[in-house]
Amino acid sequence: MLDQTVEARVVLYLDKHSPTPKLRNLTSLEIVEGCKDIGSYSKLVWALQQFPNDTLITADDDVYYPRNWLQMLLEQHEKYPDKIIAHRAHGVTFKNDGLAPFLEWHERVKDAPVLFPMGVGGVLYPPDSLHEDATNSELFLKLSPRQDDIWFWAMAVLNDKQHHVVPNGYRWSNRIDENNKAGGTCLWEYNIFGGGDDVQLKAVVEYYPKLQEWVKFTARNICSANHTVACPSGLDNGAESTTKRDY
Repeated sequence: MLDQTVEARVVLYLDKHSPTPKLRNLTSLEIVEGCKDIGSYSKLVWALQQFPNDTLITADDDVYYPRNWLQMLLEQHEKYPDKIIAHRAHGVTFKNDGLAPFLEWHERVKDAPVLFPMGVGGVLYPPDSLHEDATNSELFLKLSPRQDDIWFWAMAVLNDKQHHVVPNGYRWSNRIDENNKAGGTCLWEYNIFGGGDDVQLKAVVEYYPKLQEWVKFTARNICSANHTVACPSGLDNGAESTTKRDY
């Protein structure tokens, strides 16, 4: 983050953990300590409160990002200033007037009728991108406690915001340590293989009547006539094949 081709203000939010001496010695890094423990939501929620009128870019803390990663996001932001920009996204698919299981969504798409940004690739949020409930910790920790991507996607849909994928962006993550589970099961293991994604997605959609109506309306407009999993014309051409899911 401190070695990008363009400069940006870099802020790290910590809860009960104390910064290591190496982190404290990084003079260009701003550290905010003592935040409430809200898990992976920390990378955006506190910034939304601290910088409500600024463009915010999120990054995961266990991934290496290329030097032009930020520049590519900002270039697309200049072209599409009102859209949420992501390096990596899935194409949402639908079934029977509802959402198809998460594992059936199209992975790492270049474009799709409905996009779902994956936070691991980095996401740019223009000011006022998200619904007012975006920072409601009591609500998101109840409905989607272990999947911030679902919550922020829903908050964008509720706020009538569109998403855009960086052309030739970084869709494959270079994790710092694939084998380090930090003493427990990784979030992606629970969400994908434990069914957590579908459980939390269902909870969020069912909580918001407007979101329920959006799902039904969108499903009916882009699904095939027999309401099977939607694969609109051209979507497959935008999807990048993969042999395994990498979260």
